[in-house]
Amino acid sequence: MNINDLEKLLSQKRLSTYYNLFPTDKGKAIEYYRLNTQISESLYPLLSNLEITLRNSIHNSFTIHHKSDDWFSQFRQPELFDQVNVAKRKILTGHNPMTADKVIAELTFGFWTALFNKQYAKYF
Repeated sequence: MNINDLEKLLSQKRLSTYYNLFPTDKGKAIEYYRLNTQISESLYPLLSNLEITLRNSIHNSFTIHHKSDDWFSQFRQPELFDQVNVAKRKILTGHNPMTADKVIAELTFGFWTALFNKQYAKYF
């Protein structure tokens, strides 16, 4: 694929970081863009496993602390409560049994990062 077609598909703005690195060599800039994509792809399994182990560790700790594996059902904070309900609806839509493990698996990474926002510290 030629550079002009690639610019139309990806946008010059997206490629501008690489063009700034190699202002006189668009070919080299595109090569670095592709290398960056390959590096990102290679990191995905590590990040995925990190997310899984982190959320399961948090779940295990909160289960012990709250003496319940559905500790997330006790939320009174609308943002967290809503995210838990979205996860539960997704489970029910798939006709799966509702279990704590399924809810934990369905919660997004955004939920887990929000859970540790300063505003919720007093609840946990």
